[in-house]
Amino acid sequence: MDGNSFRGNKNVFMSFFKNHNAFKLMESKSCDFYINVRCACLHETQTKNGWTIHSDTEQTNLVFNGEKIIFRENFQKALENSISDYKKAIIEGVSFNNIDSSTELRDNFKAKMNNICDKS
Repeated sequence: MDGNSFRGNKNVFMSFFKNHNAFKLMESKSCDFYINVRCACLHETQTKNGWTIHSDTEQTNLVFNGEKIIFRENFQKALENSISDYKKAIIEGVSFNNIDSSTELRDNFKAKMNNICDKS
């Protein structure tokens, strides 16, 4: 992966946390999360630099008081809800993530899918 791809992917994560209400608490740690959770788990099958992932279903938060503890079940549920809201916005034409235009969402989705198909 070249440096530009790394920065671009990192920026996508940072933007996601910034613009999705369920993940706002993690916005300040988005870069740290990208490097030490996303990349570390993907490339090294473990978290790094103090990040831990718990399966505690008693918790209602995604993270513990802004610390480097992620509650897996809640995090996954929030991701699933975000994807479901995105799908609903594209299909039903409702606003999503501060974008009011279903045409803009559909055009963006189509561009993303075309890019994926071109590269695979």
